[in-house]
Amino acid sequence: MLRAGKRKQVPEVAEPWSGEVELAEVEGEITELQALWKAKKVRAASYVMPLDDLNARKNELPADRAYHAVPAGTRSITQELLSRGWQNLSIERQRIIVRKVLRAALIHPAESRGGRFDPARVEPVFHTA
Repeated sequence: MLRAGKRKQVPEVAEPWSGEVELAEVEGEITELQALWKAKKVRAASYVMPLDDLNARKNELPADRAYHAVPAGTRSITQELLSRGWQNLSIERQRIIVRKVLRAALIHPAESRGGRFDPARVEPVFHTA
C-alpha cells in the first residue's frame, strides 16, 4: 500500500522500434543483390549503385534504432551531458546531439578537382528554436 503523497514510479516503456521490418528487408535485398552479382546475372552498374543505396540505408537504420531506444528525457542536451566531453560520449549519444542541433551541412564547391578535403568548405546549418 502506498502512502498518501507518494507515487510509485512506473518506468517509461518504449514502443517497439518500427524500423525492424525495414532493416530486415534491406538486409534481405543486399543478400539477394549479392547473390545475383555472384551468379553474374547483373552488370556492375546495376550492382554498385543499388548496393551503395542499400548499404547507406542499412547504416542509417541502427542510428535511428539507437535514437528510439533512448528515453525522451535523455535526448535533451544538458550541461551534465556536455561536461562529460564529446569524446567520452558513445557514438549513439553523439548522433542524438547532432540530430538535435544540426539541420544540415552545406558543402561548398572545391576550388579544384581531385584536391584534398577542406573542412572550411563545410557550413553547418543549425536548427532555430
